[in-house]
Amino acid sequence: MYKKKVYFIQPSITYHSRTERFCVELIKSELGEDIEIINPANLSVKRIKNWKEEIREIDTVVGMALEEKYVISVWTVLEYAENLKKPIYTIRIGEATSNWGKGILRDVEKLSFEETKRFTRSISFEDGKHMFRSMIFGKRSKY
Repeated sequence: MYKKKVYFIQPSITYHSRTERFCVELIKSELGEDIEIINPANLSVKRIKNWKEEIREIDTVVGMALEEKYVISVWTVLEYAENLKKPIYTIRIGEATSNWGKGILRDVEKLSFEETKRFTRSISFEDGKHMFRSMIFGKRSKY
């Protein structure tokens, strides 16, 4: 039996996080349990080089907008999938909210490479007063 393949593209700072787990469950609730989710959080050199091939072979793409922003890797994949006429959805994630939408959301900001680096760094290190403790004991990201 053929399983529908769904490509889930997200900012790398959410890889293997509670936010990622929440999004995977949301995707299943919206698109059905009987799907295969292709998740680039399981990185490899081959995967990085062949991402366009993966997108051509999937049925649907779901991207994550974090704090009303698409990081460069997310919007690049979404636009490529849009050019291939693939169905696209966006999960908007805020600190205390989430929202499922259809397509590339035009009111979500698309960040450049440099803006993406600054944005993800600001989330990763925003709690500077606890940086020393987090270096020793590990830091739990808000995402």
